[in-house]
Amino acid sequence: MSTLIYIHGFNSSPLSQKANSLKTWLERQHPAVNMLIPQLPCYPAETIELLQNLVAAHAGEQIGLLGSSLGGYFAIWLSQKFNLPAVVVNPAVRPF
Repeated sequence: MSTLIYIHGFNSSPLSQKANSLKTWLERQHPAVNMLIPQLPCYPAETIELLQNLVAAHAGEQIGLLGSSLGGYFAIWLSQKFNLPAVVVNPAVRPF
């Protein structure tokens, strides 16, 4: 199985239309892809811990990342740390 981790932006949620439209499309077109849309904490250190644990929980699977805005920043970071493919949409490149 393949896993796609969708990392939403600041002040967004797993209920976003963008994320759920993609999830619906994937379920129809690529049912072998498991798309995860985690609820991210508002604190960066907690978000990093959650995302690292999510990657670890799916070790051995093909994992891809999709990040939007601040989620794009985290996707780039995870991509570099774990050598994972990532697609970013309007990434925050200097969120500090």
